[in-house]
Amino acid sequence: MQNDILHSLDRGESTVLMMLDLLAAFDTIDHKTLLDWLDHLYGIAGKPLPWMRSYLSDRFQTVCVNGKLSKPLHMTYSVPQESVLGPKNYVMYTKQVGAICRKHQLQHHFYANDSQLYLAFKPTDNTARNDTIQIIEACLKDIVGWMKLFETKHR
Repeated sequence: MQNDILHSLDRGESTVLMMLDLLAAFDTIDHKTLLDWLDHLYGIAGKPLPWMRSYLSDRFQTVCVNGKLSKPLHMTYSVPQESVLGPKNYVMYTKQVGAICRKHQLQHHFYANDSQLYLAFKPTDNTARNDTIQIIEACLKDIVGWMKLFETKHR
């Protein structure tokens, strides 16, 4: 990303950079949706798919406050963050965000739950400046819409 921005500066362009940090992102992963996508988008079948289903199933969470343990809560969302598979599952789950960026011709770089979206333009070209603003707004609107899809789906 830094290299891309430096190259755009060398060409006399400015770059708009948006940084998205999704709070508790690993906790938003819906198990059913992830399993559907592993099967249909990534072609994971045979023994690995039931293994992933088993990995995500029957997970419970408890909280200990002042020495008292809460009732176990059945987890239908979330992947273990300290696991090897957690970050990979998150990246596979959010792959559509990259497709949204490409649709709007924004360059992007993702690292776990941190996302950088960027677009270079000629600062002296008023049309390019206005187009850049519209592209960014449309892309962010689509990303928010994608996120709300899951929020609405799972209420």
